[in-house]
Amino acid sequence: MPGTIILKPLEAKIAFESNSDSYCVATIGKSIAKSSMSRNSGNFPCWDDAMIVRTGDEPICLLEVKDKDVQAGEIIGAAEIDLKEVTERGKMTKWYELYNKNQAAGQILVEIAYSAGEYPPDSVLYAESVKLSHEDPRSRSHEKQKSLDRLSEEDSIPEVDEESK
Repeated sequence: MPGTIILKPLEAKIAFESNSDSYCVATIGKSIAKSSMSRNSGNFPCWDDAMIVRTGDEPICLLEVKDKDVQAGEIIGAAEIDLKEVTERGKMTKWYELYNKNQAAGQILVEIAYSAGEYPPDSVLYAESVKLSHEDPRSRSHEKQKSLDRLSEEDSIPEVDEESK
């Protein structure tokens, strides 16, 4: 279903020893978006920005975690996000398994929202309002919930359904 997908990678748990400067790349069809870099984050990178990607009828969003320290951005791990689930639910936060060459590489927590149409103005408001300050990831859930509570009062995006492993 055509529209706009807003992906906000929150944090990851990398399964192998890592000293990387990691970032995320979201790909839906020919649309690609890149996150900021989580510098020297080791096995537990965190990000504080959102990626906005247009979607057509593609069934999958490929979300890759890459290492900036390696030439051409070596893939640490990748997850496939079912866009049908996202479009049906409207908004969700979920842990996804990361794989690299069919081997488990860790997990990534992603907040995802869907809006019908092309780049609606409320998506920009949403993307800007969920930015979190640089702080300990354990305190993120409280700050994230405050942002989401504020959003649910102001926007017409459905409530968050948090799932975690």
